[in-house]
Amino acid sequence: MTPDVAVVVGNYRGEKLLADCLASVQQQSLRPREVLVVDGASPDRSVEIAEGLAARVLRRENRGLGFLYNEGARAS
Repeated sequence: MTPDVAVVVGNYRGEKLLADCLASVQQQSLRPREVLVVDGASPDRSVEIAEGLAARVLRRENRGLGFLYNEGARAS
C-alpha cells in the first residue's frame, strides 16, 4: 500500500544536488505517492533533471524557500 504522503522539494539552482536528493527519496522503504519539485526560476538544468526523474515540477518565481514550500503544499 502506498502511503498518503507527498514529498515537496523547494529548489533554486540545485542542479548538482537534485538528482541525489530525488534518488534518496525513491530509496525510502515507504515511498511517497507524489514527488513534487517546486523550482524558483532556476537558470540551470534543475527542471530538466527533475522531469527526467519523474518528479512533478512546478515553476514559480523565486520569492524564497518558504514561498516555494507553501506553493508545493498547496499543489499536493
